[in-house]
Amino acid sequence: MVWDCALVLIGYLSRPENVNLLRNKCVLDIGSGTGIAGIAASVLYGAKSVLLTDRASQLDLLQRNITRNAA
Repeated sequence: MVWDCALVLIGYLSRPENVNLLRNKCVLDIGSGTGIAGIAASVLYGAKSVLLTDRASQLDLLQRNITRNAA
């Protein structure tokens, strides 16, 4: 499940005045879930590094999503 707040964050970062907010920054995504917000921070918004965290039960899904979106 992708939480609405992740989609709202991605929409906020997509605004022209915000598109460079994360460029070359280090990002910590706590409670990453599917990882969509952290992946977007890296792939779309140029974050220097992104650390995704969640419960142990979510880590396999999170790793699969990171791997699939790394290209």
